[in-house]
Amino acid sequence: MREYDDFDKEISVRRVARSEVSAESDERPQKRVKVQEETKIEKTLAKTTTPSVPPSSRVLNRLLTPYSVDLAIDARGAADPKVIVVRFGKERSYDCIEMDDTLLKIVSQVRKYAEIYLVDKEKVPDFNDMYELEDDVHVMFFYENEHVQVDCGTGLNTSINFPIKEPQEMIDLIELVFRGAKKGKKKVESNKDYSTKGKY
Repeated sequence: MREYDDFDKEISVRRVARSEVSAESDERPQKRVKVQEETKIEKTLAKTTTPSVPPSSRVLNRLLTPYSVDLAIDARGAADPKVIVVRFGKERSYDCIEMDDTLLKIVSQVRKYAEIYLVDKEKVPDFNDMYELEDDVHVMFFYENEHVQVDCGTGLNTSINFPIKEPQEMIDLIELVFRGAKKGKKKVESNKDYSTKGKY
């Protein structure tokens, strides 16, 4: 009887061991699934918590036809009107490259109240005579289809015809135009005197 009892105990021990092994093997796929699900959740959270960067913050918008220029400037009726900043210029010139570099640095910072566009005045020459675009770079400001002039002390108020290297200076100018234009002003005066930089 003792032999049978010992035999029964051994069999029961083996069964328990097998059940534990099978339970562990069943739990492994479940653990893998849980890990995969947690990884997916983390990736999703990372995407949602990271602020999305609009395309305009990475690349400046280019206007390639006269119609697209007119369409960009004529922003009347918008729910939240913005300042339309248009850079006309010879894109291979040093002054134009410098100005574009500054505009690229600030585009994400001013996107709530301004939109920036680039126009190659050699490929789209239709506005050269209208706006007297004689220099390598000209930056103009519009608000609800109205041209807003900026007095920078250069004698030329219709546009900025020199590169502004400091991003904060350009931000200040756009903010100045935005605040003035919202009050109905067609001309604003820069807080900084650029009389030594203007070409006129």
